[in-house]
Amino acid sequence: MGTGQMLLTVGAIILLSTIILTTNRSLNDNDEILLKTNLGLEEVSLATSIIEEA
Repeated sequence: MGTGQMLLTVGAIILLSTIILTTNRSLNDNDEILLKTNLGLEEVSLATSIIEEA
């Protein structure tokens, strides 16, 4: 393997690592948003139930 091929391989690994980390971060952010949304819906539902009882 020549120097050029080694540099291409290292560059490809760095690029792949960056893509994997970015995707992982995006998925984690989406999970957090879904959790907050579900909590918000539960809060609204509970508040609606309390208002209806009053």
